[in-house]
Amino acid sequence: KKKCKHIIKWGMGLDSIDLSEAERKKIPVSNFPGIFKKEVAELAIGFVLNFSRKILDIDKNTKKILWKRVLSNSLKNKCVGLIGFGNIGKEIARKLKPFDTKIFYNDLKNTSKKYKRINLKKVFQISDYIIIACDLNKKNYGFINKKILLNSKKKPYLINIARGGLVIEKDIAFALSKNIISGYATDVFQKEPINVHNKLLKHKNKTIFTNHSASVTYEAVKNINNLIAKKILK
Repeated sequence: KKKCKHIIKWGMGLDSIDLSEAERKKIPVSNFPGIFKKEVAELAIGFVLNFSRKILDIDKNTKKILWKRVLSNSLKNKCVGLIGFGNIGKEIARKLKPFDTKIFYNDLKNTSKKYKRINLKKVFQISDYIIIACDLNKKNYGFINKKILLNSKKKPYLINIARGGLVIEKDIAFALSKNIISGYATDVFQKEPINVHNKLLKHKNKTIFTNHSASVTYEAVKNINNLIAKKILK
């Protein structure tokens, strides 16, 4: 647009903005790195707890008046592999620590003295829960695919609170059908809104879906709207 003076991202990810074109037209682009890290981390922990304690399954049974005890799992000593260890990854690790989990991470740039960095293949080999928390770029598009999923040794639960483009959904559906992974929880999809023909919908008992709403809490929305208004005025 000829009248565009400034592009401000409501959040952090810039993958939806043509940065080259913005630079060519000399339109400044702003974002807010880490602004939603607490909210996104909370949702990730919620997914982990739902899978470990089978909250949704027990809820369904109880509402059907099926007083069926379901064996769930404690989180103590479970291995959690974090793919991406930036603001959100570090916040997830901080929130998981009180649960006495064993935390490992995979990241090309960020490092930590508190936790051990391992390669991606090993993440899938040793983890009980795997959380995708990295940025999307041209190099890692679809890197969670059939090839890497086949390295799973412990039938892990896979959680995506990053970007839908990081995974190949049909490969995840395959992994669910073959019990290569035990479940998939995601806030993001390759195409949004989710399509009725999405193969993941065939695995409703093994999946938890939210609609790209990890950051949408009352407090977070109010905060970022105020920050954006201040940036525009500045």
